[in-house]
Amino acid sequence: MKSVAASLYNFLDHDQNGKVNFKELLLKIYPNLAPPHLITIDRWCEEYTATFSLKGRARPNRRQDDSKKRVLPKACLARFREMFSFYDNDRKGYIVLLDMQKVLGEVCS
Repeated sequence: MKSVAASLYNFLDHDQNGKVNFKELLLKIYPNLAPPHLITIDRWCEEYTATFSLKGRARPNRRQDDSKKRVLPKACLARFREMFSFYDNDRKGYIVLLDMQKVLGEVCS
């Protein structure tokens, strides 16, 4: 299992710096995303976090401008964020090989 985790990790670690961040994960899944798309996705993640981290408050009303088109649906984006967070247990903002090996070892054992 360690060799599978290492192979998958090397594929995801685009710049081979030993860390996989959310941007690298998105670019591997959607290789045609342009820099403006990534900026938009980052903004959506921030808005999503801000919206759903409000406890006991009414949810802010955010209307989407018709001129803005979503690159990824909200549900898909939320799933990617959850998947990334699954591997990034200590919330560093990136995944290292040890994180991936640990999670895959727990799931497959």
